[in-house]
Amino acid sequence: MQERRVWVLKFQTCLSSWWREGLNAESPNSFVRALYALVKAYASLRMFDESIDVLFQTKRCSFGLSVLSCNYLMNHLVECGKVDMAVAAYKQFKMISVTPDVYTYGIMIKALCRKGDMEEAVGVFEEMEKASETPNEFTYSTYIEGLCSHGRSDLAYDVLRAWKGVNVPLDGYACTDVIRGFVNEKKLQESETVLLDMEEQGMVPDAFCYGAVINGYCNTGNMSKAPAFHDKMETKGIKSNCVIVSSILQCLCKNGKESDAVDQFSRFKNKGVFLDEVAYNGVIDALCKLGRFEEAEKLPDEMKGKRMTPDIVHYTTLINGYCLHGRILDAMGLFDKMKEKGLKPDIITYNVLAGGFSRNGLLKEALHL
Repeated sequence: MQERRVWVLKFQTCLSSWWREGLNAESPNSFVRALYALVKAYASLRMFDESIDVLFQTKRCSFGLSVLSCNYLMNHLVECGKVDMAVAAYKQFKMISVTPDVYTYGIMIKALCRKGDMEEAVGVFEEMEKASETPNEFTYSTYIEGLCSHGRSDLAYDVLRAWKGVNVPLDGYACTDVIRGFVNEKKLQESETVLLDMEEQGMVPDAFCYGAVINGYCNTGNMSKAPAFHDKMETKGIKSNCVIVSSILQCLCKNGKESDAVDQFSRFKNKGVFLDEVAYNGVIDALCKLGRFEEAEKLPDEMKGKRMTPDIVHYTTLINGYCLHGRILDAMGLFDKMKEKGLKPDIITYNVLAGGFSRNGLLKEALHL
């Protein structure tokens, strides 16, 4: 990083030298492009004060300030959490007669949404209208994302419906944001409505859209809706994924339906759905609670055959299963085996084992542990 800083400072020195020698007069476009490169370099190094200084030097040298350079700097400020600085830069750029384009306005909306100033964001839309600048998918989706992140998915949905009334193509990511927003607010019926709207508009909701709704039903413990919605997704030819499967498995286990969780795991595996470490841990937990330890013990080896490495979480789940069924010797044997494999027990592993000792009257062993 330090070397990059030195390189950028040397580059600025060269530009100053070229300016003094009058080379800018021979090829002003090349000089402006070089300045833009310097602005980007400073911004990428988070040297924002230097980046802003270069832009204002450009203005003082009677060059037209590039809105592209301003947009790049403002966007980088927002992404680096310097939201107030981005807003201040926007106001300064306007004061020195930089004409914002649709992306400048979009970046400003994003900055204000990050701050939670939703009313001021509406004011930017009004500015756009006065400037005869038509909002595009970037400005709409940015505002929708901001509304959803601040618990105003109802307003975001209104914006989405207004979006349909203008000749701007609907953005799938914006629809997904509204779906997730409603899910986070536990308005699952509304999230399904957005899915139907997408289909009516000729858009194909993907696994992320359906997965958000399924996860919402899982989090509310609605085990009739979650699998049914998953089946609906599959009938539309949308392939499931390990995130959705893990959510369903965990929900089944939390609701005391371990046998169903094991059946679902086998069904998904037979259908060729990739199941990750989280899904495997879920079914290990379910099998242990059912007392089917022989099947549970085979799963870590099955994971290895699929190029996954069982970790401390999987072994702790097995140890917990042994302890719950009073199989303390098996739990201790697995604990020792785990350490032989180079896996370091964490506080959860020790708590699980100590709890198992205590419940089975082995208080001295628990204290020793």
